[in-house]
Amino acid sequence: MNTVNISLTSGQVKLADNLTRSFDLANRSEFFRILLRIVSRRPELFQAADEIILAPRFQNWQSAFLLGDKIGKNVNLDDTKILQTVKSLRKSRGIKIKSRS
Repeated sequence: MNTVNISLTSGQVKLADNLTRSFDLANRSEFFRILLRIVSRRPELFQAADEIILAPRFQNWQSAFLLGDKIGKNVNLDDTKILQTVKSLRKSRGIKIKSRS
């Protein structure tokens, strides 16, 4: 077996150690080998992680709303349709919204 060295932050080392213990693995190497097997067998999990963890993060809510506006234009979605959908979903889930007075 080959040896590979990687650089990790102290927080990443703590996380790897905690996960190694919580999954009752023999050592960090076993933990990282399992991660590699998961990614090789299920690459869609890595792609999902990329969207969640590795993609650039929004600086604030405004940038998130601006992105939503751009997407909405491409799919013919406007504020009225969004509000109707949210209202319908809340009603179907039994969520009652207090009116603002």
